[in-house]
Amino acid sequence: MTDKKKTASNIRVYSIKDGILKTQKESLILLLNEYRVTAEIIANNLWQNFFTSGEIDKYMSFALDDSKLSKRYQQVCYAQVIGMLKSFIANRKNDFNDCVHRSSLDKDLKHKVNLINNRNLWFKGDDYSLEVINKKTGEVKTTLITKDELKLARKIFKHVLKGFKRPTYKRINLALDSKVFTLSASKTAKHWDYWLNVSSLTPRKLIKIPLKLNQYFNLARGDLKNFVQLNFNEANELTVYLMKDSGQLAYTSKNDSIGLDFGMRNLITTSKGDLIGRNFIDRLREYDNKIIALRLANPQFFWKLDAYKIIVKTTRAYIKNELSRCLNWVVKRYAPKEIVVEKLEFRFLHFTRQMNRLVSNCGIGYFYTKLERLSNDYGILITKIHAAYTSRTCSSCGYISATNRKTQSKFKCDCCGKKINADINGARNIENRRSISSIKVFSAKRAVLDILVTAFLANIERHGVVNSNTNTVLYRCPWNLSVIKDNPYFADNLGNREFNQVCSAFSLQG
Repeated sequence: MTDKKKTASNIRVYSIKDGILKTQKESLILLLNEYRVTAEIIANNLWQNFFTSGEIDKYMSFALDDSKLSKRYQQVCYAQVIGMLKSFIANRKNDFNDCVHRSSLDKDLKHKVNLINNRNLWFKGDDYSLEVINKKTGEVKTTLITKDELKLARKIFKHVLKGFKRPTYKRINLALDSKVFTLSASKTAKHWDYWLNVSSLTPRKLIKIPLKLNQYFNLARGDLKNFVQLNFNEANELTVYLMKDSGQLAYTSKNDSIGLDFGMRNLITTSKGDLIGRNFIDRLREYDNKIIALRLANPQFFWKLDAYKIIVKTTRAYIKNELSRCLNWVVKRYAPKEIVVEKLEFRFLHFTRQMNRLVSNCGIGYFYTKLERLSNDYGILITKIHAAYTSRTCSSCGYISATNRKTQSKFKCDCCGKKINADINGARNIENRRSISSIKVFSAKRAVLDILVTAFLANIERHGVVNSNTNTVLYRCPWNLSVIKDNPYFADNLGNREFNQVCSAFSLQG
């Protein structure tokens, strides 16, 4: 295993205390309002160009004569808008691929419309020739895309776009670079460490904001970036964010991969057999009981009470701390090169709606944020796999059945008899699935089942012995194969003829 070099960018954001005066704040709000108006104008122009060419121009190709912002501010605003648009379009392209994969189109047509999608060619009108490079051989092949295929891809893309609201810029905040601000150390003010000087709508007039650094920011590693984020909430309260590029830490991996299963009873279960965060659900119940008590005492306005807000804040902090603690322990203990996870919802049906929302939104959001940080800090590869049937498949023999999982914590395979903790079994399936290239994150659940059933039957084939006298195959399999005949996963998925053939081959009474 080799050490990771500190080369990758790793941006961290820190909230900084400010001492902005009322008059300066008013000037900043005027700037913000004009910034938002300009952002809307830029977005409208970009969308018009996009529906013509399928591309988002890197540089501004239109004039903003009506904007009160300076040219420098317009450039900053333009960069922020195209960043949001590109992110939105990239997500829709993924949705496009997902839609095509689940469709009934033939294989060749799927390949072509996906090529159109990947090359942003939805709005081409005439036949088009594409050069496609074979990654394995390096061979260049020319593929002809017809007008009808372009039309189909365009129709699919517009269908995908209709399912999502476009990004809005009416509430965006100021994401500024060094074109429009300076940050200088305070030389005279005793209680402030820096002065943030932001260009205003008035030429050569600055909005001066004193900043007080905190210990968390001072102790954080990395170099300060020439970038500042100025956020306003609904009450027009300002929050200033500074950023550091922390880079990557030296890291030596000890294991190729580790699978992680997430749940409520055991927050994290590893494919190595660890159950981490076993009191997680008990602590959440305590917080949830407090919410229930507040709701009973104040059924109409409990969410407005300070006591409720404190519980919410405490719960969020606990979820984040537990997730961070558990994931840090995994990295420290096993130092994996790759972490394999499945996409899950943090839900527990016996919690209140408020607690479910807290756990789901905060837990999922911070979970992926923390994984991204681990990837940025140590260069760990984060792999997401399809979640279907990981809790119902035996990690030993591959047999899939709804009755394999006996209870929340107990798993016993009906076929090979393997007994194991259900969460550990799930974590091992998660790790194993990374090697099944035919199962994609966006694969249909039915397709996943077909692949798993086929893989299990192929596993049985390994036990086949040819009888030279009769030229037949005998299956000396040590497992209880009779369970297959009553398993709907096999009967429904294989079809009657193929299912009967399987039963006959394994001497089962179908």
